[in-house]
Amino acid sequence: MAIQTLEDLLGARIDHVAIIDFAGLSDMTTMLGGVTVDNPQAFTASRGSDRFFPAGSITLEGERALTFVRERYAFPTGDYQRVANQQLLLKGILSRLLSRDVLADPRALADFSSATSKNLTVDSKLTSTAMASLAYSLRGVDLSNISFFTMPTGGTATIDGQSIVKLDPSATDRLRTALTTDRLAAFEKTLP
Repeated sequence: MAIQTLEDLLGARIDHVAIIDFAGLSDMTTMLGGVTVDNPQAFTASRGSDRFFPAGSITLEGERALTFVRERYAFPTGDYQRVANQQLLLKGILSRLLSRDVLADPRALADFSSATSKNLTVDSKLTSTAMASLAYSLRGVDLSNISFFTMPTGGTATIDGQSIVKLDPSATDRLRTALTTDRLAAFEKTLP
């Protein structure tokens, strides 16, 4: 149902789905020997044993990576900054994966796949052969050509005691057009 909802909302087909749990994210960052993110603001997380994250370039792995991506209470924008931090970690993971010492090394790639697959759920058509092919096709991809942004919203509200995020119909239409015309980079530049 989630896939159908997103396809309807964005007017784009979703070919495959991969879901990783928190243990998998922790294992993934550890298997990569840590990933580097450019933390935009220093903060102290509300939980965890190693809770302070300085601004600037930091390396995250294991439980510390989870603490970084799960925190929301340290920020005035709460969940919005948490999503931004999750995107920073994903970008760090992709950057590390796309580096020559991982993507070009079959053993390192196999070790990474093995560590990740224990905590990964995929759709029935995303076979290990298809994943390997996809990974191989990423060689030479420039990280600057990958977009990370949060869908623009129309603010928040409360309905029946539940906090919701409202859709911005105009921005959603622009995003849908950008997806179908392969102009996400231009769309991303229009975001605040």
